[in-house]
Amino acid sequence: MKILKKLIVLTIVLIGFTANALTVTDGAIVGKMVINKRPTVVNELITVNYVFLYKSNRNSNIQIKLEYPKEYLSARFVVSLPGKPNPACKFTTSDVITCYNVEHSKEQLITVMFKIVKTFDTDKKITASIISDYDKVKFSTSKSEITIPKIKAKDGSFIKVAEKHEVAVEENQSLNYEVTKEYKDKKLTFTSSDPSIVTVDKDGILTGVKEGTAKVTIATEDDQKTVEVKVTPKAKEECTVNKVTVTKPSKFIRVGEVFSLDVKPDNTCFDKRNLKYENSDNSVVWVDTNGYLVGLKSGKAHVKIMYNGKELANLDVQVGLEKKKSNNSLLIIIVLIVIVIVVVLYFFLGKKKKDYPSYDSSDDKDDYSSSNTNNNKTKETDNEEEYFDGIDLDV
Repeated sequence: MKILKKLIVLTIVLIGFTANALTVTDGAIVGKMVINKRPTVVNELITVNYVFLYKSNRNSNIQIKLEYPKEYLSARFVVSLPGKPNPACKFTTSDVITCYNVEHSKEQLITVMFKIVKTFDTDKKITASIISDYDKVKFSTSKSEITIPKIKAKDGSFIKVAEKHEVAVEENQSLNYEVTKEYKDKKLTFTSSDPSIVTVDKDGILTGVKEGTAKVTIATEDDQKTVEVKVTPKAKEECTVNKVTVTKPSKFIRVGEVFSLDVKPDNTCFDKRNLKYENSDNSVVWVDTNGYLVGLKSGKAHVKIMYNGKELANLDVQVGLEKKKSNNSLLIIIVLIVIVIVVVLYFFLGKKKKDYPSYDSSDDKDDYSSSNTNNNKTKETDNEEEYFDGIDLDV
């Protein structure tokens, strides 16, 4: 029985202790809102610090309602700043911020960013109040309020950048932008929409990768600008020619004569296709794009040799009398005929000489005696035949 009484007393004590632990004192006490810097122009961002104290005996999720003129202001995002406990907060609607697991009984700091949308002639107000917590704890309904003075300036962008940029493949070029003096210390970030076409480094240096078009964004936590960048083909290496050597006619060229100007540069990147010739008198001499001179009539002309618009050399061309027609063709034909005749005679006579045997006097005597003997025999035979022809041998 005594033991049972002790258990009942202990149970009552525990119930009393638990009830005391859940007791809430003053709920949520709203602090005040502070603007870090007074806005002056359209597009400028307003940084609003909001400090509040949630009095309870445990952590909870809190919802804060913002009231502001949406026609003139735009709530951008919530950030946390060092120095005080920073709850994790975000916009769950356009005018309600939800903070999760807010630490109880300690001052909390959140920072809300607003952007000036357009000018206004009268002051505007921003108010904040805690509307609920997920534990349904009672809280005060006091509001914190700030006033935004009238805004008349229309251009509040602190980043000014050229709308279009052009860079060649493998070329480096600085992004053409300007930051107002009030924001010189702002940290800038640069990003490319397509790094396979153009890249941009942390200092805003563009590098063309391949031909095409991409967008590059320059931004800070307060503002951003996007520009179009066109990447063009790789620029050709510039060739500078300072001096050339030209083969000129010795004295003059005749009418109808063709002379080639041989131009030799002082470097290897020289391209003859970039050579130009300027002639003072086209009726005296004609100069084509390849540097050929043709005499047209007696006279004198001045020719300039240009390379990429720069004069490298010049010369005076004297054209003499018309070149006489030559009978060289007939002379050549005659010479060829004579040569052919000589060659034929040479081979013919040489062959005849080879057909005659070498001369020997003894051979001549033998041949002569043998010939006479044969001749005598032939005569005797002929005489006998004549003799017998005269005799009638028939019996």
